Amino acid sequence: MKRSNRSGFTIIEVIIAIIMLSVGVLALASSSGTITRMISYGQARTDASALAQSVLDSLRYKANNTTPKCTAVPNGTTVTGTSRRGFTSITDVTTTADLRNIVVTVYYRVGTTAKSETVTSSIFCL
Repeated sequence: MKRSNRSGFTIIEVIIAIIMLSVGVLALASSSGTITRMISYGQARTDASALAQSVLDSLRYKANNTTPKCTAVPNGTTVTGTSRRGFTSITDVTTTADLRNIVVTVYYRVGTTAKSETVTSSIFCL
């Protein structure tokens, strides 16, 4: 009898290769959802930090362009809505001698989770 020298894959090897490929594709697909959520969270956090810094810069500008300095930055808390939907900023100003301590907190939501970013600074009123 002649023995044939055929090369190739058996049906079992092909099925195992398809299963392994499917597992890899499913893992890739599930991680893409996580990556999208992480990008969305990072984007919202960046926007909130930029908004807080903008509010702080605005107060710093007002404080330095009045005579006597800092009269335009009163003591107390101010709640402001913003032009961008979903962000709320709260500004807390406390006074000690010739110093204004400012805390700007921006609240926002990522999905169903409430988040906040806080920026703190001091303005010298000399």
